[in-house]
Amino acid sequence: MDSSHFDSQSLGILPSSQAAVFSPDNEYVNGLTTGAPNFGSSCGPGGVGDMDLFNMNILMMQNMANASQPSILGGQLQLGGQEVHVNLDGSQQHFMTEHQQSKSTGVHFSNQVSSQALDSTLTHRPMKWLLSAYRSGLLHLEPRAASQFGDITNLARPAVNFAANTSRIDNVSASDMARLRADLEETKKTMAAAVTSAEEKACKAQEAAERAEAQMRLEREAQNEKADHKNGVERNKAQALLHEVAKGLLGMTGQRMGERELLPAPLEPGEEAPTAEDGNKLWRPSWNQPPSYVQNKDFFTEVVRKAKEQDKVICSQQLLAEHVLAPFTDAELMAMVKAYFKTLRRKYHAQVSSDEEEKHEKHCTGTRCRNRQKKTVGRLRGAIDEVEKRFGEEKTHGLRAIIHSDHVLSEHSDCGNVEKEKFEKYRTSEGGGSNSLEVRLRQWHSAQIQRIYALLHTFSLRHDRKLGNARKAVRMLGKGSRAGKTRFPRFKCNPANVNKADPALVDGQPPFAWMVDEEWLKRNPNFRVLDNPENFTIFDLEIPDNELD
Repeated sequence: MDSSHFDSQSLGILPSSQAAVFSPDNEYVNGLTTGAPNFGSSCGPGGVGDMDLFNMNILMMQNMANASQPSILGGQLQLGGQEVHVNLDGSQQHFMTEHQQSKSTGVHFSNQVSSQALDSTLTHRPMKWLLSAYRSGLLHLEPRAASQFGDITNLARPAVNFAANTSRIDNVSASDMARLRADLEETKKTMAAAVTSAEEKACKAQEAAERAEAQMRLEREAQNEKADHKNGVERNKAQALLHEVAKGLLGMTGQRMGERELLPAPLEPGEEAPTAEDGNKLWRPSWNQPPSYVQNKDFFTEVVRKAKEQDKVICSQQLLAEHVLAPFTDAELMAMVKAYFKTLRRKYHAQVSSDEEEKHEKHCTGTRCRNRQKKTVGRLRGAIDEVEKRFGEEKTHGLRAIIHSDHVLSEHSDCGNVEKEKFEKYRTSEGGGSNSLEVRLRQWHSAQIQRIYALLHTFSLRHDRKLGNARKAVRMLGKGSRAGKTRFPRFKCNPANVNKADPALVDGQPPFAWMVDEEWLKRNPNFRVLDNPENFTIFDLEIPDNELD
């Protein structure tokens, strides 16, 4: 066996032609270059005879900058076979493992400068390497607290400092081995805890990003809702003016007293159009022809022209800042008149055909129901601001996102699934009159969403009561018999008329799970619902009974 040995000086200033190799398997490894000392094959588990070697104290450090003593070898070690880079900071030399240079991965000491450092990986039994290092002297592992580490990259490859000195090789005791194992386990726990902490931080960051995105989406929806409301109000005003002008050109008064006012029949071939009392021509569209028919298109053009004239007069008389028709192009106005023509055409066919009348009545019933739902949603959304003030925005986040016209309760004037006689008897028992509406429940509604609707309904009624006489005064200034009409009374749904249809999709998406009754979901396992967003605090809102009307 070669009796040569290392001292502290030779460890740091070996010539470039020499390298010292220590095997991870504690077996014989030849020197990498000529003249390199080697360890004989007689190296056993207890050490290498009387050879003086060096002790290696492994200290967990955050990075290379923490190594302040020039005699300390600095480096990085990844347990489990990751890439290793270790520097001799004092002399700018390198300590590395390089299994390509040896059949058995070893520890190499050389004096190559940092720019020539070789990347290497500790891939062969890192635990045995540590045990072999331990047998070469007393190896001390001192894990630092996780808080001393930097980002996850530094933690994944913690720096390791090796202090070199001379020592006598002694047999490793069982207590030393146990201490080494305990130190290694402690290091693993420290690293695992830091990884867990980093994962938690990443999850929190992702949740924060999702909350921010949801908030931005809700803000966009609120802005769009306000824009839609404004556009809807402007469009309603324009449509009202166009409809009034169209009926005037047809010779209709617009008053619905007693019997329904009939639409005029089309002109017979060769028949001249009649005139009104003021001498103006009365138009007779061809209800049996499409809107593209020449006579009908001329009617549309005349409606738009006449409406613009009246718009100017109204604007000047009422000192309005903007004309009612100003926000719309001629093409948009023509489209509104065309849509109204289709409505009038259905009415005309209904008044001349019993079959068409039934179809028209069914169509009108559905249209009125949808319009009432839209108005209901408008009232409920109009109360959201008051609800947010009452309970706080932090507790009502997500409220706007769960109010849709296809999900609210529907109001009906028809008998539904009940015979007319039984329906009227039930309506009377619930306090409803001949003009009252049945509020039909949706079977899939959860109790929570019903309380939310009730809360918004209550705040909407309170708002209406505050307006009180002012609203009535505005109605009395209106024209026509409908201007002074009161709200239709409502009565509770007959159990036979509960809406059993599946929840409607809104923009292709089903409702949130919180909105759907759990028992209904059990009976309909194939229906998919959306997961409840964690930032929707409205789902946790506690509503006192005294807040409900």
